[in-house]
Amino acid sequence: MKTSFATKAVRVLIAEEVGSIRQLLSDSLRNMGFLEITVVASGKDVFQALEHGDCDWIIMSSFMKQTVNVFHCLQAICNNPHLRHVRVSLLVEKYDEAFLPAAFSKGLLSWHSKSYIHTSIVDDLERLLESLKNQNWSTALVAEEYFRSFMASSNRFDPILDVEKGLLQLFPGSIPLLMRFAETQMQAGQIKDGMGTLLQACLLDERSRKDADVLAEKYAKTKVNIHSSHISSQNVLGIKTCVLIDPDTAVLGSLKKLLLQLGVPQIETFENGEEAWQWLRSNPEPDLILHEWKIPGLPGPLLLQRLRHHGFVNVPVNVVSSVIKPEESHLLRELGVANVIAKPFAPQSLFKSLIWTIQQHLHPTEQNSLQQKIKRLLSQDQLAEAERLKNLFLDDSRIKTSCKKTVEANYAFGQGQYRLSRDLAVEALKLQGDSLCLLNLIGKCLLKLGDNAGAVKIFQKAHSMSQMNIENLCLLALAQFDSGVREDSLSTIKKAQMIDRGSQMIGETECQMAVVAGDMQRAKAIIADLEDVKLLLDELDLRAKLLNKHGHFEECIKLYERTAEIIPAKLSDAKDYVRYNHALALARYGEMMQALDLVNEIVKRKESALYIRSMRLLERINEAVRSNLPLPYYDNDPRPVEANKPIAQVTSISRQENEDRVLAGEVCLLGIYKATKTETEQWKALFDNSPKFMNRSNQRDELAQKGF
Repeated sequence: MKTSFATKAVRVLIAEEVGSIRQLLSDSLRNMGFLEITVVASGKDVFQALEHGDCDWIIMSSFMKQTVNVFHCLQAICNNPHLRHVRVSLLVEKYDEAFLPAAFSKGLLSWHSKSYIHTSIVDDLERLLESLKNQNWSTALVAEEYFRSFMASSNRFDPILDVEKGLLQLFPGSIPLLMRFAETQMQAGQIKDGMGTLLQACLLDERSRKDADVLAEKYAKTKVNIHSSHISSQNVLGIKTCVLIDPDTAVLGSLKKLLLQLGVPQIETFENGEEAWQWLRSNPEPDLILHEWKIPGLPGPLLLQRLRHHGFVNVPVNVVSSVIKPEESHLLRELGVANVIAKPFAPQSLFKSLIWTIQQHLHPTEQNSLQQKIKRLLSQDQLAEAERLKNLFLDDSRIKTSCKKTVEANYAFGQGQYRLSRDLAVEALKLQGDSLCLLNLIGKCLLKLGDNAGAVKIFQKAHSMSQMNIENLCLLALAQFDSGVREDSLSTIKKAQMIDRGSQMIGETECQMAVVAGDMQRAKAIIADLEDVKLLLDELDLRAKLLNKHGHFEECIKLYERTAEIIPAKLSDAKDYVRYNHALALARYGEMMQALDLVNEIVKRKESALYIRSMRLLERINEAVRSNLPLPYYDNDPRPVEANKPIAQVTSISRQENEDRVLAGEVCLLGIYKATKTETEQWKALFDNSPKFMNRSNQRDELAQKGF
């Protein structure tokens, strides 16, 4: 939307019954530089334009007396992801005002009093465009301005406060938003809280002091006292839990005080890396981590690697240090460190760094932040969102070709296209020079493709660039092991253990090699000490599938049998996971009776996480036996977490579920302004008799491809 509105390159649809108003709006927009303008006279026409995907900005009347109204159109935009870029501005008459809150709750951008006067129309439209520009083209922030102006006209401040609180979660540390929130608090009679919010704004940016004093004088007849002990409880950063790790107690105390001033409710402090790790592994992923790089017990580089391997891939990490070595920069990038804050730091610079970190984490605009978010999404199998961000990244002409190829390579790897991923990564490496991330990616691809000797060379080169990287050493050990150089692999494992003996990743690697080698006693001893076996089982399963893919069926089945043998009896769901994949491999090879035996073992236990999925597999195998046909290749990657989700929940998406999938702020205030139960009941009739939406844009594209 930013580029389109900024360059006037939007397809505008004007929908109004009165012809003279349609003409006034069309002429005004054309004079302002908008070239693609269509005019229609009914809500039905708007709905049809949405079905064909023919508009980006709709300026329309409510059409409340017609069979298709503005709410039906807003609902269509909410329910169809390919329309969520469309914005709606409403032309309002007096009787429409009662419905405005409902319209904002469904994604309305702006409202404008219907006028027959040219200057009034032009002023209104120019005000909207100026607001978009001032808000950096954020339609959520612009919608808040229009929502605020309407609600404040009737002194309804509580809904405004709710919206502004929601927006502060999306735009943490926004000074203009904090100032508006403070003013709304004081307008609502919450003078003390409003003053506390003004104080937070001044702490974040001393340049806001003058504007804060103006508001304080207007509503409290005083000025902001930056030494006041009353700080607003408003959570400026929008985070609930922050972990601080630093051996310097003075630094810890200073950081904690500053974060408390910003309203962070839970702050955990540690002077020792090992103590921090023990707390982190036993608690949910925090929202922010700040730690010194050189800490006793468990140094920063090792703590961070353990965190990422533990599954804490979302938490942004800021390293607060003055002792980062140049050779450690590769590891910082590889592990996705969001920012490095140099010691000593001033409060203002710290606040600025934290706000930037959190904003980039939520809404990445900077190249590196966007790359890191795509990698995070891929690691969590969120392919649809990763693809969306990848396409944004590739469309940005400012970004170097080498960076684009890196993103494409990571995406291809996430899709299992290892050959393509390798080729793209090699091209990127040629363009930008040695990169630890690219070398490790190429090495992983070579492992998947069976080029173990090539993988060894790549991982050795990567190790020379970052000698504290545990993942690199584990991958090198696996490559050496698969190349038949078992002594070298053991030596590499010992080298990794000398760096971090308590690493779960090293244990998983050792166990994987022991299983493949048939050293079951060793494998059982290692797995008994592992905190979690999921990643180990995933790797062994992938190895078995690759063996099967390359025609080594007997080795594949043997690997599944060995994997099942080493799993402790108490981990029954893990054993079922292996049985399920083992059964799939047997069934696809034609060994139906053996496959049925394994599946029947799973369904004996109705509490199994894979019970429902196994029942479906049982039906499929029996059908394959009856029809004397091979088992089809689908549904081959069970995820125990979702195994008992009913089919209907996966395939049937209701209107409300579709709407719930819209990210807060993606369509103006949808998901931010939530109506009360009473309002919901009052507005229910507005959406009744909604016409069935037919996505005709896909049909048109298909016809175009066929030459029609």
